[in-house]
Amino acid sequence: MTDTPKNIQRLYADVFCQKTDRERFKIGFQMMKDGRNMVTATPHQQHPDWSETELKIGMFTRIYGRDLTPKQVADIIKSSR
Repeated sequence: MTDTPKNIQRLYADVFCQKTDRERFKIGFQMMKDGRNMVTATPHQQHPDWSETELKIGMFTRIYGRDLTPKQVADIIKSSR
């Protein structure tokens, strides 16, 4: 789903394609880093009393919780503590 008009999407794609491979890689890496920061910020804001381990478990559950079986998630969390 997007609310960006098609002409703006094309303009962005044109600008992006004019960048060097190195510039595109840096942009992609920064986007991953920003995404990770957003994911880690939410549990910390909602649970400021959680330990670093609990925050990592919260991040893990948020990212991978739907891709694994409940048992796999429970086993990984158990081994993390």
